[in-house]
Amino acid sequence: MAVIDSKLYGRGSQIIYEYLGLKAPEILQKKIDGREKATGGFVSLEVLPEYIGDFVFRSVWDGADDLSDNPIWNSIPAIKKGRLIEIGFDFSYYSDIYSLDKQLDFVVEKLVSAYEKK
Repeated sequence: MAVIDSKLYGRGSQIIYEYLGLKAPEILQKKIDGREKATGGFVSLEVLPEYIGDFVFRSVWDGADDLSDNPIWNSIPAIKKGRLIEIGFDFSYYSDIYSLDKQLDFVVEKLVSAYEKK
C-alpha cells in the first residue's frame, strides 16, 4: 500500500495535513513533520492499520486491487465505522491554486457530512 508521508505529495495531503492541520497517527506524523519534499512510501498491508487514523482518505487508480473482501482492510476501525473517503485519482493529482481550492471544498464537505451522520 502506498502511504503519503508528506504535506506536498498531492492526493489531498496538502489539504489534510497543512491547510486543515489534521494529524496522522504518530508513526506517520513523524515522517510528515520531517519532510520538506513531496514523498510517499510503501507499507505492507499487515502494518497498514498502524498508519490509519479516524478517517481513511483513499485515492485509487484504475486496476488497483479490490480490498472489499480483505480481512486486514476490513479490520481497520475507520473502515468498520464507514469513515472511508474516496478521492478521485485524477481529482487529487494537481496542486495548483484552483485544484487545491476544489480539493479543500471536497474534503471539508466529506468530513462535515461524516460527523452529521452521527
